[in-house]
Amino acid sequence: TFIENHDFDRIGFDGSIDSGHDPVLTDKQLGYAYILFAEGRPTVFFKDYFDYGYSGKIDTLIWIRQNFLAGGTTKGGALNPWFIVENANSSSDLYVARRDGGNGKPQVFLLINDSPTQWRGVWVNSNHPNETFKDFAGLADNQLAQADGRVQLWAPPRGYAVFIPRTDTINYSPVIENIPDQVAYTNSKFVHQIGYSDLNDKSLTFSAKGKPTWLQLDNSGKLFGTPAFADTGKSTVIISVTDPKGLFAVDTFKLSVVYNLPPKIEAVKDTTLKATTRFEYQAHAADQDKDSLYFFFAESPSWLNVNQQNGLLTGTPSVTDTGFFSVHLKVTDGKGAFDSTLFSIQVKENVDDSIATYGKPTIDGNVEVSASDWLDKWLVVADSDTDSFWNGDSLDNELIGLYATWDSDSLYLGVDYVLNDKYNTMMLYINAGIAGGITNFNSKSGYVGDYQKNFRFTSEDSIDFFIADYYHTAPSLFKIIGKTAEDISKQMNGKRGNNGRGAELAISWNDIYSLGAGVIPKNVVVKIVGLIAGGLDYGAGDSAPNNDDTNGDAGPDSLKNLATISPDLNGDGIPDPAIFIISDIKNEVSTPLEFGLLQNYPNPFNPSTVISWQLAVGGKVTLKVFDILGNEVATLVNEEKSEGVFKVEFNVKTGHAPSLPSGFYFYQLRAGGFTQTKKMLYLK
Repeated sequence: TFIENHDFDRIGFDGSIDSGHDPVLTDKQLGYAYILFAEGRPTVFFKDYFDYGYSGKIDTLIWIRQNFLAGGTTKGGALNPWFIVENANSSSDLYVARRDGGNGKPQVFLLINDSPTQWRGVWVNSNHPNETFKDFAGLADNQLAQADGRVQLWAPPRGYAVFIPRTDTINYSPVIENIPDQVAYTNSKFVHQIGYSDLNDKSLTFSAKGKPTWLQLDNSGKLFGTPAFADTGKSTVIISVTDPKGLFAVDTFKLSVVYNLPPKIEAVKDTTLKATTRFEYQAHAADQDKDSLYFFFAESPSWLNVNQQNGLLTGTPSVTDTGFFSVHLKVTDGKGAFDSTLFSIQVKENVDDSIATYGKPTIDGNVEVSASDWLDKWLVVADSDTDSFWNGDSLDNELIGLYATWDSDSLYLGVDYVLNDKYNTMMLYINAGIAGGITNFNSKSGYVGDYQKNFRFTSEDSIDFFIADYYHTAPSLFKIIGKTAEDISKQMNGKRGNNGRGAELAISWNDIYSLGAGVIPKNVVVKIVGLIAGGLDYGAGDSAPNNDDTNGDAGPDSLKNLATISPDLNGDGIPDPAIFIISDIKNEVSTPLEFGLLQNYPNPFNPSTVISWQLAVGGKVTLKVFDILGNEVATLVNEEKSEGVFKVEFNVKTGHAPSLPSGFYFYQLRAGGFTQTKKMLYLK
């Protein structure tokens, strides 16, 4: 039996077709499915196999015929067919036949579907109840026969399916994934897991030819070992995996052992420091092979960081981080060679009467003003809870306040807002002082990233990052890359608050600036603005700080008013302390020998600074603050004092001078006949 095709396509062995003798038949794979499934002696035309691309399908059909087909053929009404009808021509489109099996072979079904566009299905009888039929042609889904043997079978458009119950015991050969050529380094542990599979067996045996003596191979397919200097050179290794019935698979790879010397790290001395004091140490390591080195901790306190590329150790223990800490610093050349050093850091309690340190909120999404969450002085912007243009009968679509603080490791942002409108999104835009950025987030103006909004910024306030918090979902963090935005939410700890209110997040300084842990650009100023935004390319209904253009319409909204954060007023490239703990205990050990007014700390400051002075003799004391025109702006002390050392906090936001503008100010101490004046800088 063969498939006739217009004089067998005429011209001979090169795949060409004689003029006027184009193939008459199309979808010839359907014909081959029929003749290779049927009883008799089928014949394959060589051009169909070699020139017309049917070799793969023909090989599969021949393999099915050799391994599964037996017995007579049952077709038509004898199968008790019930066609799953979608139109009147279903039965004429679908051919179904069954080879009846015998001598250990199962019943096998062939379906041929002539519909050009639709799958066709049919229910037929089988003697394989509760068994799964698999399409060995590889397109149709498996089908489970019912308890009475009835089974629903399907075939694809202009295609065929051959369904066989999985009652056979065919043994499949194991398979090895291609093993790429490998490189090992002297005195460094080498490990490679071979990828393999076997449909039948889990008990496989691995063997290797040509492997060096240092290389071992276990029965899980793992190659491992540590070559010595004498093992340098190349080997050709042949890996075999064999199943219990003797079928096997083989792959070959080349293994090169490269001479490599391990890096050497210098010892680090044990260190003692006070809590809230910054620790910084440059670790040193060298490699004779001039390999790039990478530093990391095997053990360290949570407050300590290491720059992976240069080995700079930095960190600031908090007031509660006291005690002994073991540090295990390691360095690697990336080739499996390591060196390490062990040292300890003792953090002692800080008993200074003025402690500069950090604080951070609890990141749970709920913005609360308390000693354990957001301090009142971390409020950056206060916004009315009734000024949203989309505020209905209840509090919704409202920004209430923006909070910000930092520690030596991270920037913390809190947005107090209410959003229960599933069509809107809270957006927090950040200008981090990085070159570049986006100034227009409208899709029609070139922005192709996520969260396209009708917002635009000045070139001085171009946006480097933004946080998007749709409806009640957790906030997402995006970094501006060219004209798009990359989702880097995995680098942020962000939470949405309860009942549609609030969001909080923490971002490490290194993820913002990539300068290393705890390092920021000197004197950097960060600007932020929060918005309740509408849909695609739409404007906002509320902003914090307020912006005139956010009036609830489609926009564009020009955002010119952003709040500022200054984490490095002293310009040393390290985040300034955000909390100052002042003790009320004066110096009782000795009396100062002279009067004196000390420089305030920090300076510059925002919003608070500490002023210290000492009195050799008690008496009436005044400490006042003046602007550069000599106008008095605050009286900090006006009372009798005994001799001793004293400190006072000058806080702009807590009542001393709430409307004070940025600029230089003078503070003056008068005590008896002693007068001294010093200058300080306030930066908003």
